[in-house]
Amino acid sequence: MATDISDMPPAGKLIPRGHGTKECMQTLTELPRTADSVKKFRHQTYPEPGEKRLCYAFVKDPDRSSNTMGVTSKASLQAGALVNPPVQSAFQKRLQDLKDSLYFSKRRAPLGSSHDQSHGLPLGLDPLDKRFGIVNKKDISAGELVSPSEALSPAEEELAATLYKRSHGDYEVGEVIDRNYDWSRFTRDSLYGVPTPHDNSGSGVRTALKWCKNQGNVTMKKLDDFRERNRPQIGKVHDPIEETLYVHINRDHTFGVTVIPDDYSAGDLVQMSGPSAFLECPSWHPGLLVTIRQHLKKNTFSKFGELLDGLNQKGSNGKADPSDVKEILYQFQVPLDQDMAELLIAWSSDPEGGGVVCSDLVGLMNWMEPVSVDISNRVSERMKEPVGLEPSKVVLSDAY
Repeated sequence: MATDISDMPPAGKLIPRGHGTKECMQTLTELPRTADSVKKFRHQTYPEPGEKRLCYAFVKDPDRSSNTMGVTSKASLQAGALVNPPVQSAFQKRLQDLKDSLYFSKRRAPLGSSHDQSHGLPLGLDPLDKRFGIVNKKDISAGELVSPSEALSPAEEELAATLYKRSHGDYEVGEVIDRNYDWSRFTRDSLYGVPTPHDNSGSGVRTALKWCKNQGNVTMKKLDDFRERNRPQIGKVHDPIEETLYVHINRDHTFGVTVIPDDYSAGDLVQMSGPSAFLECPSWHPGLLVTIRQHLKKNTFSKFGELLDGLNQKGSNGKADPSDVKEILYQFQVPLDQDMAELLIAWSSDPEGGGVVCSDLVGLMNWMEPVSVDISNRVSERMKEPVGLEPSKVVLSDAY
């Protein structure tokens, strides 16, 4: 069946037509109006031609005549009155002079006259008649000096050349400079020094340029010493500070502290030997005290002032009972085991009885200050006969 083509819609998309050239060329009769809520703000920034600038807060105010911002300027003198002031009468001028006479500058330098300097000059010196300086005598002109009209005589030329040499040092080539020495003892042609041998063949120059038979690199001694000191060399120990170190000490000097071995070794620790075989201390040993103080320092215990106050409060007359001392050490959480606490109590105990001396105990524990000589002597005397402690069974625990 044949289909009528005229009834079929055209292919493609239908785009609506907008304004054509004719509508674009026409002038709009009415522009879009600005809203009143926006106009009051624009009126302050962009006022209409011929209108006053008005703050947007006063736009709807009916009494606009009183809405004036700023300060009213007072009327002042006009420029014409300042340039051409009115002529004063004789009375007005005299009255103005009397008013100006009060000023010091008016009396010292009146208008139309020079400054009076007579008060600062010596007595009898007239500034109008007195003249200072030397009167210049008129001589030939500058043109005559540059281009003299007459030729100079030989004597005048020699005098002028001598003066020019003296002022400008302009000597001729090879001319001997005369420094006005006293030639009464020596002649002017005297020669000084030792004659230098001369060879026209130039052998002396060749010797000076080739003075080294063995051709080698020439270096500074300071640079060579630096390289020898800082670069390792084969077969030698590299010691950069050897020169500065062995100036004050001998080469066989050994640094450090010699550690004297005891009868016990690391095998005793591995085999977990008994406390009695761990370390023997027949008398008071400073090494134990150093170990205790280092352990307190490692654990950052520093409440020695509070510890001394607690011990004094617990005891009386600066002494405390050993059981009370152990209780105070436990309350302050002193990082010491029982054996080390017993050792410190034994060192600080009074041999005549009465308990533990609190100041001596804290002085031995205070690692922030050195042990005083008095405490050290007292502890040494006490440890000759240990009280309440068997020195053969002093144990250093794993905490140390």
